[in-house]
Amino acid sequence: MCASAGERLSGAIDAWLTNGVQIGFVAGALASSLVNLPDIVRLNRLMAMSALLAAAANASLLLQPSPAGLVAARIVTGVALAGVYPPALKLVSTWFVRSRGLALGAVIGALTLGSALPHLFRALTGSFDWRLVVLAATAATVVGSFLFWFFAHEGPYPFGKAVFDSRQIGAIFRDRSLMLVNIGYLGHM
Repeated sequence: MCASAGERLSGAIDAWLTNGVQIGFVAGALASSLVNLPDIVRLNRLMAMSALLAAAANASLLLQPSPAGLVAARIVTGVALAGVYPPALKLVSTWFVRSRGLALGAVIGALTLGSALPHLFRALTGSFDWRLVVLAATAATVVGSFLFWFFAHEGPYPFGKAVFDSRQIGAIFRDRSLMLVNIGYLGHM
């Protein structure tokens, strides 16, 4: 990606463009869980609005002249994705009691495909301008937002509303199985 026409970004900035999404996602997921956002806002609306924010942040890549602005846009994208990915898992879980693991695996697979979509766009455009990839990814995200708003609904097996309890933080470290799952998840990031 280029900061402006004809200019190549440094390897360090390239790395920060990827890491910025991860940092934003972790920050967004933590903030969302601290205020129980998925329990306050209907899941389909949270996902739709978050997808729109991600689309706007992604589209802003076309307007950012500085490397710092590009990295900031990627961090905002990550924060927005924290409003899509975990709520999507929760929403799908409300449709299943049996085979919930398979359903969650299908959602994670779909999210993986969605994450890879810009790479497909890049491969299909070949030598075309990188801006086309950004535009295509942004358009796909807007379509996703529309689908969340109008077609995604909670199923017949909803969860109760969670209440933040700081005493539960220690459970992560006391429960070895839970701690290993969390380490494995954070390790994949």
